Amino acid sequence: QAERDQIPGVFAPGARGPAMGDAMTASAEGALALHYNPASLGWAERHEVDVMYQDLVLGIGQGTLGYAQPAWDLSGWGVSVSYVDYGSPPRPTIAVAGGVVSASQAGTFEGSDLATGVSFGSRFWDQYAWGVTVKGISSEIDDRSASAFAADLGLAWRSPTIPLRAGF
Repeated sequence: QAERDQIPGVFAPGARGPAMGDAMTASAEGALALHYNPASLGWAERHEVDVMYQDLVLGIGQGTLGYAQPAWDLSGWGVSVSYVDYGSPPRPTIAVAGGVVSASQAGTFEGSDLATGVSFGSRFWDQYAWGVTVKGISSEIDDRSASAFAADLGLAWRSPTIPLRAGF
């Protein structure tokens, strides 16, 4: 666990976000907007695909897939899938007998997370945009699982005269 916590942006879709300290809410463009701020889809200019997979420490693997495209004149839409496979870590057991604590391994267990989303973003006036992502999330660990639906809302602003952006 400590090794994974020391890797910044370990589950980020691509290298640009972690390289910028994950400060992507205002600067995400194209398919990366699906993961950081759907409002930026309002500036989508072309069809774009984002594919990433990485093997991490301890058998953990993570991947993302995103597709974004312009829609009409001032908007864009896209779909995304993010997956994390936590590998097969050992299942620890702890026993206490006569005041002595002992630990052993009783096999392994598996865990994974999956999120699929549909996003839409649109500009209003020329420098403002809003966006929404609706997604389904599923998580499994050992013999337990959970599912949920969620939504991400975003706002973005781009200066028409200088290279300055803000995202919320």
